[in-house]
Amino acid sequence: MITSLQMRAARALLNMDQRDLADRSGLSLPTIQRMEASPDIVRGNVDSLMKLIAALDSAGLELIGEGATRDNVRKIKDAISGSTDVLQLIHLRTQHLGPEELLVGAKIQFRDDLDMKGLARAIDDTEARIRAVVPIARPMYIEPDILHSPEA
Repeated sequence: MITSLQMRAARALLNMDQRDLADRSGLSLPTIQRMEASPDIVRGNVDSLMKLIAALDSAGLELIGEGATRDNVRKIKDAISGSTDVLQLIHLRTQHLGPEELLVGAKIQFRDDLDMKGLARAIDDTEARIRAVVPIARPMYIEPDILHSPEA
C-alpha cells in the first residue's frame, strides 16, 4: 500500500522525476502520472503496484505498512465511542497488512462494572462495530485498560 503523496515524496527523496520512475519500474509515464493523481491510496493492478514498489526498493527506499486513511480512523473511533460499554478510547494504532487487510490495535477503557463475561462481550461487540464500518479491519487487538492521569 502506498498513497499518491508518499509516492511523490519517495520520488523527491530519491531525486527522481516521473520519467525516471517510469523507466526504473518498467511502467509507462502515463501510468505513473495516473498513480500519482490518485486521491489517496494508489490504485492499479497488482503487477504495476509490485513493479512500482520494487523500483523504489531497488533505489534504496524501504516502505513500511501504512496506517488507515483518516476517514477509516474516524469511522473506527466513532464505532468504539458509540458503544455504551466504552468510557473512552485511550490509544489507537492501525496498519495495512495488505490491500484488503487492516490491523487495528486499540486500548480502551470500558465500564468498570463489567465482569469478565461482560468485558469479553463488550470487546466482541466493539470488534463487530468496527468491522461493520471498516470491513477490512482484521486482525484486531482490543486491550482493556484504565486511563491513568500523569503524576504531578
